[in-house]
Formats: sequence, structure tokens, C-alpha cells
Amino acid sequence: MRTERKPEEIREIKIYKGKIEAEGSVYIEAGNTKINITVSIENKVPQFLKGTGEGWIKAQYWMHPRAVNEWKSIEMRIKDKRAIEISRIIARTLRAGIDRAKIGEYTLLVDCEVLQADGSTRAIAVTGASCAVYQALNFMKKNNLINEIPDFELVCGITVGKIKDKIYLDLTYEEDFECEFDLNLFFSEKGKIVEIQGTSEKRGIPSEDLNLMIELARKKSEEIFKIQREFIKKFPYGEDI
Repeated sequence: MRTERKPEEIREIKIYKGKIEAEGSVYIEAGNTKINITVSIENKVPQFLKGTGEGWIKAQYWMHPRAVNEWKSIEMRIKDKRAIEISRIIARTLRAGIDRAKIGEYTLLVDCEVLQADGSTRAIAVTGASCAVYQALNFMKKNNLINEIPDFELVCGITVGKIKDKIYLDLTYEEDFECEFDLNLFFSEKGKIVEIQGTSEKRGIPSEDLNLMIELARKKSEEIFKIQREFIKKFPYGEDI
């Protein structure tokens, strides 16, 4: 169990300009979880959006072969149903932060590669990817693909779980394994919940515990948004200009 942090504390989040040149490019760390993220722009949308003038966000999430202690082949990653579901979660959450009607018929392709995994990977991926999406929107404005930046809110993710009658934020792999009940929560800058997932490994929890978990995570999300805002102010583009 955590020896350096209190239950209500999160690991230090560090967001860096990505090493890959792309319309959006971010590298994010939270403890031993490390994720590389890019956003690419495609001049088309899914069939159901053609002719609407509305854009789309699509995400891919996968693990580097040595993101965990045991090596995984590329074939296994392609067939990983968990990764496919997490990709959908990331995309849904990011779409909640942007007015897609203002970006035209473009698709923002978000790629999240987990280089090292120690819990909370989907939450941390969303936190970094939201910054990369903002960079991509700035790229579109700079290159006259859009006339103005659409209404945009940062979104972030945070995990929370109950272990032996205590509530813990930002679960590591070990902590997640020990949880009686855990949540993946995703918030917008205005404090709204945009995605929520919960799993009970035992016999569930009282509703008052659930409410407490959500409120603790919401308050801590304000700290994460501050880190995101500082990053996009320093690196508003995926490349230095």
C-alpha cells in the first residue's frame, strides 16, 4: 500500500511537450504510469456525420509490449478487448469537452500509448489527451482549417476506491487490485461528471460512500485542471513556434 501519500493525495502529475511531431503531442507521467499521446487531424468524418458540418473525435489506446512486467505481443494488443473499450471511453470523454459543430467535418485522431503502467492509465490518458486536443485546435486555427477556436473545456480523469474502510484517490495497480469498490471518474472544467464507471469486487458499498468518493475526486480534479492549464499556456501547440 502507499507509503508516501495520504489516501486523499494523488501522485504528482507531470505533463511535457511530446517528443513526436503531431498536431497535438503530449507526454504525461503520474508516478510510474507514463503515457505518450498524439492527436492527428483527418479531413473526413464517419458516414453518419457527413453533410452535417460537425466534427468527430476518435481514440486508440494500447499498451507498449513492456508497459507491464510481462511482455505482450502486438497480436495480443490488437485483440485486447479491454483496450478497445478504454479507447471508446477516452473518445467519449474528450468529445464532451468540445463543441464539435464548430470544427467542421474533421476527425481528431487521438493515440494513447501506455509506455509504463502502474494503475489509473485511462484516467491519466484522458488528462493528457485533453491538452493534446487543445493543441490540435490551435493548429487548425493557425492553418486556417477553422475560423476560431470552438467552445472548449479541459477534461480530466481520476480514480477512487475503497480499501478497508478508507477512500483512496489515484489508485496504483496494487491498490486497484485490493479495492472493494472502485470508480473511474471524468470531469469537465466546470465540475460536471462526463463519464463514470464503477465496479464492486465484493458486496458493494453504501450510497453515502459513493457520494463521498465522487466529492473527493471532484475537489481533487481542480488541482489537475490547474496543472493542465499551466501546460497549455506554456505549450499551446504540439510543436514550438
